[in-house]
Amino acid sequence: MTDLATDFATFVRAHLLRVAPARPEDHALIGLAVRLAETQDTLSPAARPRRWLIFCRDADGTNPQGIERDRRTIGPGEERVVISAPEAGDTRPPGSLDSISQFATAISVGGKAVQQAGEQGVRVLVLLASDEAIEPALALIALLAPAPVAAVFAPFLGESDATAVAQVRALEERVRLADAMADRIAALASLCPPELAAMAGTIVEARRLPLTVVVDSVAAAAAALVAREIDASSPDGLIAAKQIGRPAYDLAWRALCTDPVLVGETNEGAMQHLLQRLDEAAALFAPAASAPAGA
Repeated sequence: MTDLATDFATFVRAHLLRVAPARPEDHALIGLAVRLAETQDTLSPAARPRRWLIFCRDADGTNPQGIERDRRTIGPGEERVVISAPEAGDTRPPGSLDSISQFATAISVGGKAVQQAGEQGVRVLVLLASDEAIEPALALIALLAPAPVAAVFAPFLGESDATAVAQVRALEERVRLADAMADRIAALASLCPPELAAMAGTIVEARRLPLTVVVDSVAAAAAALVAREIDASSPDGLIAAKQIGRPAYDLAWRALCTDPVLVGETNEGAMQHLLQRLDEAAALFAPAASAPAGA
């Protein structure tokens, strides 16, 4: 952390003591409030409006520039949007110009989703990806953390039967080939599916605006590592919910030098609990506005 970042965190804490001096001390909540202010670069951060971005693949290639497939309101100041990132198929050789072009296109899809959110006043983005992204996410973590392949893969692939062993070996080979590439972008493109590339683009663009990005999955951790390769400051906009018993998740955040927030003793409901705490943290900055009438 830079001296400037340290000074800002100290300034935010002093500000909170001024605007909410009567509030019982809650170190964890104040720490989260400081983090929220840091990610939005302001003394007036907000937890809403927030938007859930769910990333999937446009496998049929009907929208080569990406598409917002579905949008719906899920609560006050909260909505979910499905983002479809283009996939050209698996015929492109790893590291080819077509592979790199698809990677770049998916990155831009994520960036556009953030720009639209910012224009509409969104302050917090929650990132999710489909289950099919898990294996490439593990490969990316093994490449970028860096971490022993077995330590990353084993907890996710079940028993060490013949199928699981073959699966691990195939993933190990993909990581080895990517690591051997001289061009780092080509290496990323060889492993990164479009939905994770779009998620990485979201993380990069969100830091530029800046917006807060909230994550809790292995896929999002991998996308954060990819985003760091594009812009080293990208992880500064992230708030992550800690996942218990997920070595790959821990390895990724250790590499990113970011400590996930522990909001419960189990993974169940961690994201919702973290978002609830973010609402409480944001309220610390404007206690009068959030207090009941006549209080």
